[in-house]
Amino acid sequence: MNHWVGIASGSGVSSPGIGTWIPACRDGEMISAGQRIGTIIRAGKEWAVCAPSGKCAVASEICPPHSPVEYGSLLLSWGNADEVSESEERSGMNVPEGVLEVRSAMAGTLYKQPSPGAPAFAAEGVQVDAQNTLGLVEVMKSLNPVRSPVKGRIERWLVDDGDAVSAGDVLLWIRPDAPKD
Repeated sequence: MNHWVGIASGSGVSSPGIGTWIPACRDGEMISAGQRIGTIIRAGKEWAVCAPSGKCAVASEICPPHSPVEYGSLLLSWGNADEVSESEERSGMNVPEGVLEVRSAMAGTLYKQPSPGAPAFAAEGVQVDAQNTLGLVEVMKSLNPVRSPVKGRIERWLVDDGDAVSAGDVLLWIRPDAPKD
């Protein structure tokens, strides 16, 4: 089964694609980041929809089963929301001083290597140059590079290979090289 990450908004989670919605959660259920909240059936294929990162909340006003949904349709509303720091959720700690966060520009599936079994683009501890490819985010069979914003060392990956990511998710930390005088 393919995976999509729902689109977070202040009011709830919106559809990341079009199709027929089948919820996997109930009103009043506590929803945490990455939890499967339902399925979208599209052209005979099933896409698991997971809750976006950064939120932990109670589901309410869930879109009814077998409803047609479009990109951006509200799938469920947030009840009593407790914000969860994205960096704490992903790593269990605060961002170290002097480290830059590299975020995903889009929702999709993160891959750390160019093909299965190939070496990683950039493992933890590796030195990279600005604009080096660090990983790929697959969206609808299209591979989009995640590039290093600076020359530096990969401090820590916060997501695993093959994980579903949302736009804005922190993927890794990079420690920039000290500027040369």
